[in-house]
Amino acid sequence: MLFEVIRDIFAFPNPVNETSARIVPGSGAALAVLTISFQQGPLIAVLAYGFLARSLAGPTFSPLALLATRVVTPRLAVKHRYSPGPAKRFAQAIGAVLTLAASLLYYAAGAREEAFALLGLLAVFASLEAALGLCVGCRLFYLGCGSGSSGRPSARTARGCSPSTWRSLCGMLPLEAVPNFSEGRDRATIDAIGAAIGSHAELLDVHSDEDHNRSVFTLAADAEPLVEALLAGIAVARDRIDLRLHAGAHPRIGVADVVPIVPVRQEDAERARTAARVLARRIAAELGLPVFLYADLAPGRGPAFFRRGGPEELQRRIDSGELTPDFGPHALDPSAGGVIVGSRSPLIAFNVDLSGDDLEAAQEIAAVVRERGGGFPGVRALGLRLSRAGRIQVSLNVEDWEAAPLHDVVAAIEREARARGLEVLGSELVGLMPAGAAVAAAGSLLRIPGFDASRVLELRLLDR
Repeated sequence: MLFEVIRDIFAFPNPVNETSARIVPGSGAALAVLTISFQQGPLIAVLAYGFLARSLAGPTFSPLALLATRVVTPRLAVKHRYSPGPAKRFAQAIGAVLTLAASLLYYAAGAREEAFALLGLLAVFASLEAALGLCVGCRLFYLGCGSGSSGRPSARTARGCSPSTWRSLCGMLPLEAVPNFSEGRDRATIDAIGAAIGSHAELLDVHSDEDHNRSVFTLAADAEPLVEALLAGIAVARDRIDLRLHAGAHPRIGVADVVPIVPVRQEDAERARTAARVLARRIAAELGLPVFLYADLAPGRGPAFFRRGGPEELQRRIDSGELTPDFGPHALDPSAGGVIVGSRSPLIAFNVDLSGDDLEAAQEIAAVVRERGGGFPGVRALGLRLSRAGRIQVSLNVEDWEAAPLHDVVAAIEREARARGLEVLGSELVGLMPAGAAVAAAGSLLRIPGFDASRVLELRLLDR
């Protein structure tokens, strides 16, 4: 735990908000010019500290960077753009080298003119980034990565840095988040949550269900804007939803019930875990809600571990000492409850609707197909009654679609339903699904042996 805290403290933002990235060097350039103009040697040490702090830990220990990222940038009504964090960190490291060298020349060698000359060079570089967005250190980073000064990987990369390595290094793919909010009926509230999320990240999908009284949002962004988007959405849910008045088929412990951050690629799993830990701490600190970690941040614990018995039972477990929130107060918020936060691999949320009103039959079928009952590996299933729709449902989370192909799961549900005199009325995808799962289902339907993503033209081109 201590290692994770230290790692989070010294983590550099990836990506970096370009607005903040131009405010900071602009201020640094101004300070460098003042230092040279008024021959104020002590200010060289101030500059050196700032660059060193930012290169080691991003804005965490830099008052100037904290002011830019937490105060100034959020208040600017501009369209924010983002750049890969490693390149910006490299640029900060160059600034640290220049200012530390200037400090040594000024204090140790007494070479004041040479020290101010280095500051002049730094002021030029910083001014170019602040005024024109031209980050010289970033260009050097990209050249070292073999991508050319444009920052795009070339066909033949230098020093053995392949395009896939470059994408991994520079964090070019976004992270996904799939927050579940306990509101599926009030369109104004659903739209307000969507607007808050969409102001920071790309909102890909919203799936609302009146019987579940639940909405699942799918969004994508890099780590920093993703966390901001989730915080904004959770804040709206906290202010607009009262769990005490909530009724729905789906179990929950909070208005923002579960908030997973999902790496699109397995090599981004650590980025997802880091972002989830940052989100958990900020929910507790800024929104005052208790946070429970699950999935990759708390192996062996899934949402059901916290939901069983509902919010009242969860509070009893907290009061008895059986369970303690990982962050935030030790009591559920009376109206907002708590939040389950974690990172996990992509899963498929999928519902199969059945005829009739026999809840017991739906629960029996769910028990047959779920892993815990000896069914498909990585499948979680609930049997629900949808009173408004006048039907029953098997609600599924398929955590490993390769081990439990979706078409096989649906076929098993259909067999079990037929054996009970029920009919499959249709199925429903909640959010988005991996392309590979759809390809596998298509291959099974078309009876093409060995049909996978490598046989699909668009997917093959994207994977080059």
